[in-house]
Formats: sequence, structure tokens, C-alpha cells
Amino acid sequence: MLVGSNKISITLSGVLFVAVSVLGALKAWAASGVQLMLVATAVVGYLAWLVVGAGVGVLGSAGAASAAAAWATAYISQLPQGATVLTALALPSTPTTALVGLVGLVLMLVGICIRLSAVVTLGRYYSRRVRLLAGHQVITSGPYRLVRHPAYLGTLVGHLGFVAVFGSWIAMTIWAVLFVPMVIHRILLEEPVLFELNGYADYANQRKRLVPLVW
Repeated sequence: MLVGSNKISITLSGVLFVAVSVLGALKAWAASGVQLMLVATAVVGYLAWLVVGAGVGVLGSAGAASAAAAWATAYISQLPQGATVLTALALPSTPTTALVGLVGLVLMLVGICIRLSAVVTLGRYYSRRVRLLAGHQVITSGPYRLVRHPAYLGTLVGHLGFVAVFGSWIAMTIWAVLFVPMVIHRILLEEPVLFELNGYADYANQRKRLVPLVW
């Protein structure tokens, strides 16, 4: 059964799914040739990502979370995500070349793969909420060998690629000034909890949070 913050998170994902479906169809209708292929692939790929993410979110909903953490992860963080995607679809954008669009699709695919790899590596420890399970351990395999928060890195890269397909500077600005800061906020919210894990401090000293060699 879905309860509390998880219910609202799934509801927001559902609303975003419908909105992306409608706006994506309109965007595809106005496109042609290579641009049509790029738009259709990006929209279908993003919808599939939403479905998988919602399903994984349900499976990873067990465990207690603080009220502040639940609020930040279940509600606020999805708003800049939706704003980034829907702006790219709804507003007029600068026409992109086939090469730029293809690069965007590749970035989107890479981002999705990074995030899903991180989720699979975490296994039962994955959750959209900030919480620790009984016997919780520090994960250092898979993409966690490179950075401490690869799932968030994948999310940012995937959405950057999506925006690049449509060439929307407004959406790119929203990604940069709203989405990225919100992801950073979530990381800073999670880390005090993670530092309660035995061995996490040593792990953190050897790896950056989000971008290797940077931060």
C-alpha cells in the first residue's frame, strides 16, 4: 500500500507522465524528418524512464524518514524536474541540428543508465526518502566507486540530454538554476544521515559527492 509522501510522489510522476505524453505528441506532430525521430525517441524514452522510476520508487518505500527529509524528497524536488521537462516541450525552442539532437539523446541514455545502475547496485537500500534500514551498509561497488551520489548524477545528465534535444534555452536555465541546486540540496540533506553509517566517513574522504575531482 502506498502511504504518505510516497503516494504524492507517485501522483506527481503520474501527472508528469500525462503532461509529457500530451505535449510530446504535439511537439512530434509539428516536427518532421530527423527532428521527428529525435523528438519521438526522447519523449518515448523519457516516458519509459518515468514508469521505471515510479515502479522502483514504490519498491523502495520501506523504512522511516524524518518529516523534513520526506517533504524535500517527495514533493519539492520533483517540481524543478517537471518544470525543466515541460518547459522544453511546451515553449518554442531554437531548432537544433541532427548532431546536437543526437548528442542530447546519447546524454539522456547515459544519464538513465547511470541512475538505473546506481539503483540496482543499491538494491534494497534504495529509497526516494532519507532513511536507514536495519543492517544498512556502505555501498562502494558499481558507479559508487566513482562518486557518492551517482543516481543524482544520472538524473542531472539525463535531463540535460533531454533539454538538448529540444534546444530550449529557457529549459536549460531552469535546469541550471533550479534543478541542479535542488539536487545539491537533497545531497546535503542526505549526507548527515549517511555519515551515521559505519565506514561512510572513510568512503566519503576518498570520493567526491557528484562530479569526480570537482565536488
